Amino acid sequence: MKKSAGMSVFQRLVIAVVVTVSLASLYFGLRAAWADAMSMQARWQTTQWQLGREAIPKPLEWAKTRAELLAAQRVTPDDPQLYENLGYLSGMRAADLRAIPELEQAMLDDAIKYFGAATSLRPMSPYPWANLMLARHLRKELSGSIWPEFDRAYLYGKKEAGVQRILAEVGFARWDEMGSERQGKLLAMVNGAYPHAKGSLVDIARKYRKDTLLGQ
Repeated sequence: MKKSAGMSVFQRLVIAVVVTVSLASLYFGLRAAWADAMSMQARWQTTQWQLGREAIPKPLEWAKTRAELLAAQRVTPDDPQLYENLGYLSGMRAADLRAIPELEQAMLDDAIKYFGAATSLRPMSPYPWANLMLARHLRKELSGSIWPEFDRAYLYGKKEAGVQRILAEVGFARWDEMGSERQGKLLAMVNGAYPHAKGSLVDIARKYRKDTLLGQ
């Protein structure tokens, strides 16, 4: 029997699936590239502020950077780094607005929202967990609401210097609330920290008069 020269239904379906997947990959790739291009300067600028390499921005510069990040977020709403950048900007602005409690709290609420979204998109990264905990701590939320974030940040980032500083700041500030198990973990983290990071952790403990507990 002579075979048909045309394609079978199965072959047509396979080709259709391949084309659809290829077009989807192209779309998402172009979308991500466009968002990166839109937010490249804003991401870089936020990192400079976060690392203390540049002075805290004036309100107009802060607003411009935030607007660029929000524009990129609308293009790629599943990019966790954008949420982290936005959370940091909100937290930084909250620190500038301490003299106006209502505005400070509003900025902390934004930080909590953005860092919370980042933990959902990047659940094994310690920094969004640590920053979410810090924002809730500064928001003066009840103790029970911050310890799940403490545990996640500790689990994934107890060797990361940046995470260690946040854990120490919140942990020593709320020492009596955290329970003996977490107290032991925090002391072990500080005592076992690398030399280049340990000094700042001891300073935080000293600020809260808990340095006498170290080394035990």
